Order: sequence, then structure tokens, then C-alpha cells
Amino acid sequence: MDYKVDEVFTFGQKELKCVKTDTPQSCAGCAFEQFIDCIVLDPFIGNCQKKEREDKTDVIFILNS
Repeated sequence: MDYKVDEVFTFGQKELKCVKTDTPQSCAGCAFEQFIDCIVLDPFIGNCQKKEREDKTDVIFILNS
């Protein structure tokens, strides 16, 4: 289960948005960048690396404003 680019979803009490990133394998700007190993979140938010995603797009998850 991967969120689509520009899809908004709720994670806990936060509203997040899945957005395309042009900096592959960089967590800069991601709401989860403070986590050392956010792979444990994959079952809940899906993958962020293009090699793991069906749409072959690198993404990050940002707070939706």
C-alpha cells in the first residue's frame, strides 16, 4: 500500500501529504526524517523510495497545510 503523489492522509493526529522529491534517498523535509530507521513505518505509510514503489517515484511525507 503506497500513498499516491499529492494524496492527503491522516497518520495519528497529523494530516500528511505524499509529495514527489527530486532528491532520491534524502529524508530532508520529510515529517519522519528524525527517525533513524523509518522502514518500520512502511506497513502504515507505504514506501518512499522509487525502487520500492509501483509508480517508481521518490516521495517524502509532509505536514499538510
